[in-house]
Amino acid sequence: MEEAVFLTKGDLLAMIRNLPRTVEEAYNRILSKSRDPDRARKILHIVIAADRPLDLHEMAAALAISAQRHRCHKDLERDLISPGRLEIAIRETSHHGRVDILLLLLENGAYQESKNRHLETIDRHGHTPLLRAASTGDEVVLEMLLKIGVDIHARTSGRKGGKTALMYASISGHDTVVERLLDSGADIKASDEDHWTSLMFASWHGYHDTAKLLLDQGADINALDHIGRSALAIASIRGHFEVVRVLLRRDPHIEALDHEGKSALSHATYRGRYNIVGLLLYQGANPDGQGLNGGTALLDACRKGHNKCVEVLLRCEASFDVRGHNGDTALIVAAREGYLPTVRLLLENRARVNDRDDDGWSAWKFASSARHNAIAKLLVENGALEQ
Repeated sequence: MEEAVFLTKGDLLAMIRNLPRTVEEAYNRILSKSRDPDRARKILHIVIAADRPLDLHEMAAALAISAQRHRCHKDLERDLISPGRLEIAIRETSHHGRVDILLLLLENGAYQESKNRHLETIDRHGHTPLLRAASTGDEVVLEMLLKIGVDIHARTSGRKGGKTALMYASISGHDTVVERLLDSGADIKASDEDHWTSLMFASWHGYHDTAKLLLDQGADINALDHIGRSALAIASIRGHFEVVRVLLRRDPHIEALDHEGKSALSHATYRGRYNIVGLLLYQGANPDGQGLNGGTALLDACRKGHNKCVEVLLRCEASFDVRGHNGDTALIVAAREGYLPTVRLLLENRARVNDRDDDGWSAWKFASSARHNAIAKLLVENGALEQ
């Protein structure tokens, strides 16, 4: 189910209706998926019937014994499964989500002999059993793994590696799992290879309750990723209004600039997130704040033709006097890019029509050169000089 791309409410209801009604039916379904159902059934029978937990050698002997083939100890030794092979079978049980068998094996001691080896092994996706359980939100398996002492700080390997169980739970918004991992000592400030923290992952995916939980437990709201973005910038980029609101209540560095010279306000404006633009401005963001290249939120909004963002910025008294790279004004940018509604909006708010950039070009000259004729005409009607 976790790999389904187009999962509808009807699909979920169908899955729920198809759930096994009894434990016996559940086991039968599990066994029907096994490549060797007879052997899987035998493992279950042995585990349940044993008077005490069996180690791997004892489990292998119990599996191998047969009244028809074995008359003495030497006959039995010939058919014994190696502990290594049995270990692999147990590990695959946990990785493939066969929860009932996994719990039986754990509760009856099948892992005790070498748990420190194979419970920390990594599958083809770079996950340990704990990482898998955190990612899928499997609280039952997670609880059992934590109780027997698996490494809570284990990380994924391979490309884009370094993620912890807490990060995976935050990515999926599994709040109960997040809380349990934190109670068990998970490092809330840990970051992956791109310096992303659990809070950043929750912010990117829009889980405001998860973000609040992490902040309540001490997450660093001002931590920066590998390109200098904070959780606030990340939530603003994605347009997650509720996450931004949660973050702003914790007094983040609202004017912080990333390596591209952009603030959270710049990112929100450039992408047309007018509701987040308004929220950031209401919480004190500077409407005229300039990035490393001299750009402002108003210039970004005009460059993309985001009129609602322009309206919000003008209501918050964004200045026409602050210029960007090469002396650009908001009107010059909008005229050059060909956004007629934006030019009209700026003129209605008394933008100066004949201002020029550092090369002496006016808004009218840019519009005329690019053959934005309707804009050039509107500029002339509002007093632009044709030169």
